[in-house]
Amino acid sequence: MKHLYLLLIPILFLSGGSGFSAEVSLSEILVKAEKFSHLLSAAQLNETAARANVGLARSDYFPTLDFEAVDSTGFAASSNLSGITGIPGSPYRKGASLGAVSRINIWDFGRTFYSTESASYEANVEKYRSQITEAEVDLEAAKTFFDCVRTKTQMENWQIILDQARVVSEEVQKYIATGQRSVVDKYLSESQVEEAFTQKADFEKKSDLEARQLSILTGIDYAEISCPILSKLSKIDASAISDNGKNPDVLVATEQAHAEEARASHAKAERLPKLFAGASAGIMQDVRLVREKNYSIGIGLEIPLFEVKAYYKIKRAEALSSGRQFLIEAAKERVDQTNAKYDKIILSSQARLEHLQNELKLAEEGFQIAKRRYFKFQGTLVDVRETLRNLTRTRIQIDDSQIDFMEASAAKILFNGRTSILKEGK
Repeated sequence: MKHLYLLLIPILFLSGGSGFSAEVSLSEILVKAEKFSHLLSAAQLNETAARANVGLARSDYFPTLDFEAVDSTGFAASSNLSGITGIPGSPYRKGASLGAVSRINIWDFGRTFYSTESASYEANVEKYRSQITEAEVDLEAAKTFFDCVRTKTQMENWQIILDQARVVSEEVQKYIATGQRSVVDKYLSESQVEEAFTQKADFEKKSDLEARQLSILTGIDYAEISCPILSKLSKIDASAISDNGKNPDVLVATEQAHAEEARASHAKAERLPKLFAGASAGIMQDVRLVREKNYSIGIGLEIPLFEVKAYYKIKRAEALSSGRQFLIEAAKERVDQTNAKYDKIILSSQARLEHLQNELKLAEEGFQIAKRRYFKFQGTLVDVRETLRNLTRTRIQIDDSQIDFMEASAAKILFNGRTSILKEGK
């Protein structure tokens, strides 16, 4: 059973309705933080813009249709300086002219295909960058939440210690009143009570400040935030969590490499011929040799012969494409290192918890024995103080280890793009 327990990662899923209960859960904090994050909103809009670029690149597959009009005087062909084409730009007329002009690429040897492919990969890049931003927002919110849970739990621990110290102090007062114990014991017992009270007050203030931090991250009214204590958190099985090549950092590098490959192919396609068609119809004024109302249809072929710039475009695109392959490996290494860091905390916390449970049992027995001996005039108050401090230290270490375990486990899940596990309990 001990080994089965070690496979269970305690992550929080508290029951609740559509609104916030007295105690917030991690899933609620993550959802609210994502909705409230301006950085995530900007990243999602970047993704939308990148998707629009795909349609922009694909639009070269479709024809264009323009209305054009011109009025000129002097030399008839001079109107082409204005950029007017087709029938309205004919050199066989002077004066006013208007009409429609359409153009379509029949075959461009991959130019539009590779532009669209590159834009699609870049859209995927923005999608995964949005996931990275989401993970960063969630990681910050989760860390603050666990800090709040840790503080709230320690505050409860010190309340228990305070109650125990008060019980001992009250008994000491009785013995001093009857002259059975030294007055020094009074100061020792009261000092123990004050120490516990001071620690509780300290953690209570920290808990208040961490709740305010959660309010800033999520937009939730500060008065509605109350963090749960450790004992109220449930567990899920996260033994299967690993990168599996799906980490958003790796996916960004992979999609960028594909985009550079597409751009390299596009640069090569620009050196190939291009076949296109055009059509125009319009009305001209003051024509020569042609009718006033006319049309034209034609097919054109464009063959690039020499351009130095094209050579360097290809060299640059190929170099960037090759460089992206190294960035993929670098991203994988970075992911492995980060996962190893989380695993180190998880395994270390597991090892501590395994031994601290035995230590807690001994500490509780020691404290009870010290109390009995003191009340039977067989031991000193110093023994009670030391065993109570040892018990306190052990309890705090257990809670800290469990929260370290949970925080690292949640961080690993978020870092590897599995946010739904924490938000939906999958």
